[in-house]
Amino acid sequence: MDYAIIIIPIFLALLISVLIPSLNKGARARHALLIDEKALHTQGLFWLALLTPIFLGTTLAVHASYEYDFKLGPEEYDFFIRNNKLSLIIIGAMIPATAVVSSIHRTIQAAAQITESEKKNISDSYYTHFRFYIDYFKSLRNDKNSKEINCSYSIDPGTFRFLYPDSSPHQGIGSYSQSYLGCIKDDLLSARKNLCIALTSKDKDEIQRSYVAASDHLNAAANLMTLDVEISNNYALDLSSESFIDSTPRTLFCAKKK
Repeated sequence: MDYAIIIIPIFLALLISVLIPSLNKGARARHALLIDEKALHTQGLFWLALLTPIFLGTTLAVHASYEYDFKLGPEEYDFFIRNNKLSLIIIGAMIPATAVVSSIHRTIQAAAQITESEKKNISDSYYTHFRFYIDYFKSLRNDKNSKEINCSYSIDPGTFRFLYPDSSPHQGIGSYSQSYLGCIKDDLLSARKNLCIALTSKDKDEIQRSYVAASDHLNAAANLMTLDVEISNNYALDLSSESFIDSTPRTLFCAKKK
């Protein structure tokens, strides 16, 4: 019977502490006493730290005083305090117990907020980088350089995932693909080399071969960038025409097909 006085209030406090978070969070009984970042009043451990001292101290106080008549007076108050020191100490223990649980809960909440903030920063950095990538190509206008070469720039947003295969909203900005960028660069440099030959050579066969080679390399680079490219000059592409090898500067248009 004496053990029941201690076990019953602890069992009731534990039962209530398990039921409250189960109703609020839908947690299973085995997880009910685990602390998470949700509100403090939904934490089973908080209710256990609060109710156990109250139930246990009240039960001991009632058991120690049930044989005496309940009266209000100086002698009764003095008797109650002398006879229930242990009960009052146990009840008072709920303050530091709940304070410890509250402190742990604040720490877990702060850690959860830091984790969410880091996830948001990673996601924001990815989308900022992606937006800069797109805006950079949008900022490139149709240009005409000193050699009378006209170019129209366009970019498919899908190239971003090829150039930065490890980047994602969840992982942030990854390193760029050197092999992907290197293939595009090699094709563009080869195309430039062949175009220079075509624009400076007087040999029709060499001009034709150079234009074909340049076209192949530009198309290869365009395919890597998921773009279509058209090549033309300010003359009809009649390679048999004498005017084709005229020394007048030719105009090259690199544009995405409509």
